[in-house]
Amino acid sequence: MAGIREVGPVQVKYASISGTGTTEIVAAVSNKQISVISFLVTGTENGTMIFKSATDSLTGAMNLGISGAMGDDSISPLVGPWNPDGHFHTAVGEALNITASAGTSSGYLTYIEI
Repeated sequence: MAGIREVGPVQVKYASISGTGTTEIVAAVSNKQISVISFLVTGTENGTMIFKSATDSLTGAMNLGISGAMGDDSISPLVGPWNPDGHFHTAVGEALNITASAGTSSGYLTYIEI
């Protein structure tokens, strides 16, 4: 799959992640794929998170970990460091969604349209 190195100069875009259940992170772009090149996600409860192309899973269930007593929580974020080839890509013309199994997921991602 094409990343920044193959498609030449592109505009890197940013999106916030915030929601419970299934949430649209980046709206579908006609005739384009959304290629995620970095991300950081945390959660408010123990659970899992899945990135999706519309309703199809792009990743497996990734753990969002919270531990500790009220006010003394330890959060384990999911981090996808900069990857110019993209960590994963939506299907052409499909939105990028995220599904959290519990609590609220929040964070950010960077992406390109290819």
